[in-house]
Amino acid sequence: MAFNDVLLVIKKYRLPLLVFVFSIAVIQGDSFTMMSNYTESVSPDALNYMKMATGNFDQNPIQKYRVIVPMLAAAMDFLFGEIFEKIKPWSFSGDFSLFVSFWIVNNCIMALFGVATFLLCRENGSSTIASIVGLLALLTCRWTPYMAGLPLIDSLFCLVSVLVLVGLKKKHNTLIVICILIGPWAKEAFIFVAPVIFFFASLNKFKQIGWFILSGVLVFSFRFYFDQYSNTTIADSIEKDFGHFNNFFDALSRLFSFHGLYEIFSVTGLWVIIPFYLFVKNRIQFKMQLKVLDKFMYAYLICVFVQAIISVELARMFYLAMPFLSVYIALSVDTLIPSLREVDLINAR
Repeated sequence: MAFNDVLLVIKKYRLPLLVFVFSIAVIQGDSFTMMSNYTESVSPDALNYMKMATGNFDQNPIQKYRVIVPMLAAAMDFLFGEIFEKIKPWSFSGDFSLFVSFWIVNNCIMALFGVATFLLCRENGSSTIASIVGLLALLTCRWTPYMAGLPLIDSLFCLVSVLVLVGLKKKHNTLIVICILIGPWAKEAFIFVAPVIFFFASLNKFKQIGWFILSGVLVFSFRFYFDQYSNTTIADSIEKDFGHFNNFFDALSRLFSFHGLYEIFSVTGLWVIIPFYLFVKNRIQFKMQLKVLDKFMYAYLICVFVQAIISVELARMFYLAMPFLSVYIALSVDTLIPSLREVDLINAR
């Protein structure tokens, strides 16, 4: 009976499961290459998260609180570390088992990011094939193997961000509450996503305030307790957080330079040709597609823009806009090839 129940669940969620496996298949090769070629110059932050996974929390006053991904990697290393060490490539230098543990955790989270983006495309009316194209635009982005292959925590924040969009689109209040509770643990930048939730979620505003307060109490209580195990305090992290605003004018000047524009357009790569071709072919349809998207999608874009402007890494922050771009790419594909929707109708019969 239990086995039959499992089969029913698999059948019910067959498409998301297939998308998850597909996403893993696409990103695992490049992400493994990224992992095996890691040097400190690629991402100094990775070393901090590696140390956190080994129990050394005396790290950057901001990063040390982002414990979920490092702890998941530590658990993976604890369970399978000996096996990982036995398959360690002779050319790999460093703690291979811990690297692989981060690699597995981040690949799974980024695959879920892909599934959620695919579902967001579908919820916005895209056909299955067009949604897969939108998904591929995300999976083949230059930052995807970076997030999946290195010992970083950005994958979880990417997942929470797109789940907010899915929750808003589906008016799924439970999903919104989960994002409110997990978001601040993923990354402090969730504070920029919070207004999008507050103004556009179907959840009652007073209930939202209650959930946000509970989330804040849990986070800051943990941080107060956690500070006992390191030499930095909440005040240090807040000071460093606000220090990001000093990057505003520098980031703004970079954004409107050739290099800055290149960084933005390099996020999607050549996939941007699809909506650009639609714009050239039929500007009216291009504008109509923009009107199809919900207001909260544009509010989310503003949120991403603000994060990018106060960050020293423009392109990496603009990667958070990929769910929006994937949706628009999928809609553009359907507009350019209307017969794709007929495939869904045929399959539905």
